[in-house]
Amino acid sequence: MKKFFTLIEVIVVLGVLGFIIPTIFIIVFTISREQLKVKAITEVKRQGDFIINSLSILIKNNTVSIHSSAPPNLSNIVCFDSDFNNNSELIFKDLNNQWFKIYFNNDKISSSSALSTIDLNSNSTKIYNFSIGCQSGSFYSAPIVNLSFDICYKGNQTDCININESTASLHYQTKIKLRNYYIDY
Repeated sequence: MKKFFTLIEVIVVLGVLGFIIPTIFIIVFTISREQLKVKAITEVKRQGDFIINSLSILIKNNTVSIHSSAPPNLSNIVCFDSDFNNNSELIFKDLNNQWFKIYFNNDKISSSSALSTIDLNSNSTKIYNFSIGCQSGSFYSAPIVNLSFDICYKGNQTDCININESTASLHYQTKIKLRNYYIDY
């Protein structure tokens, strides 16, 4: 009885392996690319939702008046009787007669007060097309703050990453009606 493979058997096995191994590498490569895409979209969605929710709660529950510049006073109040749009920042006066502002700087949305400044998105994402403004429905109703921005995944890069011919980015837009709006000077 023969204990060695014939040359034809070895060639057939090598041929089968020649088809199977590249297929396995293609499958593994495709799965890893899809996992990177899912990670990027998940991170963009998580941070975008966090920004919208944080700013909605902060503005809705704490704002009593909206201003175009700091320190807030009667001369720079906006949205009292007309609409106001600003693509960089708005100043809000809170219930404790303190001010905070929401602004866009260096690919980040930040919240700043006299005590601290907090960036609301991490270095792995980039914010662009940021817009914040307010509109007044009528003289007797509280204004509505309009907030919109686009957010994309940049990882460790300086700009948004294209994954499978598409960029992991989302557009966010919301309107926030103030609860505690009044003007008392």
